[in-house]
Amino acid sequence: MKRPCLSSVIYFVLITAIYEGVIRFTASVPFPFDLLLAAMCALFVGLLFTGILGLWTGRQDYAALKRAEQGESLQEGRMEAAIGIITPLGEPLVSPLQKIPCVAYSYKISHIEENRVRDSDGKWTTNRTDKTDYSGYALAPATIRCKNGNPRLLSFTNLDSFSSKLDRAQSFINAQSYLQTITTEDADVSDAFSNAVEIIEGDKAQGIRKDWRVSGSEIKADFLFEEQVVRTDEMVTALGYYSAERGGFVPYLGGGMLDHVSTRLFKGDGKAARKQMAVNKAFNLLFALAGTLVTNGILIAIILRG
Repeated sequence: MKRPCLSSVIYFVLITAIYEGVIRFTASVPFPFDLLLAAMCALFVGLLFTGILGLWTGRQDYAALKRAEQGESLQEGRMEAAIGIITPLGEPLVSPLQKIPCVAYSYKISHIEENRVRDSDGKWTTNRTDKTDYSGYALAPATIRCKNGNPRLLSFTNLDSFSSKLDRAQSFINAQSYLQTITTEDADVSDAFSNAVEIIEGDKAQGIRKDWRVSGSEIKADFLFEEQVVRTDEMVTALGYYSAERGGFVPYLGGGMLDHVSTRLFKGDGKAARKQMAVNKAFNLLFALAGTLVTNGILIAIILRG
């Protein structure tokens, strides 16, 4: 995991340095705003390049889904898919906010913080910020029963397609009970990398579980409660690189920023997964394109003006 992340940092720094050189020799932008603009331009260009490349590499995903639907055997080191019923190998988890027996979950408890700010004209405005108080995730050792075997799910990236609408009053009660029975970790920026590695790499016999206290505020009934739950015996589609040695899906840790592929989990069958992937790719590409146009547009305007 360290190698691809290091490569990503190197690529980002290199592109930022190029933009910084362009800004320094063509415009008059004071420090640190020149560096900030260069970093933002580099970030969105990188996201755009990744999104465009994703349209090409997406062929592997669709080919894997087709093989899974036809029941072809899983092969070592190849992008594969499993479409079937996900089942815990032992006792199921219980989701914190909905109390649902499940294989995996993620949750967030937050509140809206309002701050009044006075601008240079003396006018007061109110800024509303979604401030996270607690968050966490868990994955139990699990297998997916499908046509091409029973591969294990050893990691996941996100559970966006498993979101559901929560009853706020009941979620508040359940959250209070849950937080009283667990030990939370203080969220720290320095731990973000190691936490991301754990959830993406996975492959722990006892499963994965993390609970963080971010702001540490005492939760209230009007807080926001979010939870994604992969129920036991639910139809899912998993996409990732297959390891025969580990008997399941593992992330592919390539040597560069564009060839690190994590295990993805979708709700429903292959058809639902295809639809969700198309939506995700379109959103990511449009977001990156808009960001690239805005940041580079600002840069061009500064250069022309100065």
